Amino acid sequence: MKYRVLVVLFPLLLATACGTAVESTAPDATQAPADAATSTPTAEAAATEESTLAPTDTPEPTDAATSTPTAEAAPTEAPAATPTPAPTTAPQTSGTAGFQDNLAMADQFVLNLSSVPAPPDGQAYQGWLVSDDGTTTSVGVVNLNPDGSAALEWNSPGSENLLGHHARFEITLEVAEGSTSPTGQAVLAGGLEGETLANARRLFVKNEGEPATPLDTALALGLGAQTDVAVQHVQNAVNAAAIGALPEMRIHMEHVVNIIEGAAGPRFGDHDGNGVAENPGDGFGVIGYSSQIAQALSDQQSVAAAAVEVETQSATIQDKALEILTLEDLATATAQLAELSALADQLKAGPIADLYGAAQDAIHFEVSTSP
Repeated sequence: MKYRVLVVLFPLLLATACGTAVESTAPDATQAPADAATSTPTAEAAATEESTLAPTDTPEPTDAATSTPTAEAAPTEAPAATPTPAPTTAPQTSGTAGFQDNLAMADQFVLNLSSVPAPPDGQAYQGWLVSDDGTTTSVGVVNLNPDGSAALEWNSPGSENLLGHHARFEITLEVAEGSTSPTGQAVLAGGLEGETLANARRLFVKNEGEPATPLDTALALGLGAQTDVAVQHVQNAVNAAAIGALPEMRIHMEHVVNIIEGAAGPRFGDHDGNGVAENPGDGFGVIGYSSQIAQALSDQQSVAAAAVEVETQSATIQDKALEILTLEDLATATAQLAELSALADQLKAGPIADLYGAAQDAIHFEVSTSP
């Protein structure tokens, strides 16, 4: 009996004990919110905490000298090189100077400059002709144009041949109103020297070379003067024909041939048959002066071409003069003389002028910065 009671009660006691144990371990429903608030963070709190711990967008600076880029880091591209502008070259002062005819031969000095810097305040550029003995003659203050160019012409007071005594030119900085003599170093200078100077003076001052000319006449002077004499005798023949004086006309035709030819030339002679080879020229001849100028300026191709043309046209004039000399008909002679006159004018205005101009170029020189 007792055994049965125990069998019945034992499961009940066991169940009661187990239930008590389960109840003691389960949390109290009334305490759960408080416990949860203190033991488990909410999603908002977790987010706040994560935000607080997470690094900011601005990375901490690193030492560029010691840091090593990772393999995945893209190489830094070098900046494009900036091209260096080409250096600009300042305009260089340049110019020419020299002598030319005004009222007489080589009695005028001319100057042309470009890219001249403005002088310092209170100063001016002044030009000086330098003579063979070193004395100076002022040609005046050189006034600049706004673009730095300058042009000057200065005439010899007595129309003297300036090339005869002056071969150099210089510019100095002087007080604004100019000086009576140079006071400073030359800033620009130039001139003729050596063989160039010797030839320049043979052309326009005095011929001291060989062959000698009558009275040592300068070559360019002789060329122009003998051409003028030949042209004048063509006109003398025209005047003689106008009054019917055929013998006198023939004399002037002989003069034209001999003036052009010169006493040493093969066509010089007694063409009118009066027994005398007349020549009112100086005997050297247009052709003689022309050939000597060509030799003095042999380095200029234009000079050689002009000298050849002088000989060609001179021969044409001589042929025409010799033809007229034989004419008996006054009307025919008058018509032929008109043609001859045109040919003589053409010679003077053409190759003679070209040759003389080339000779004038030879008495000009460059002006540059003085060392």
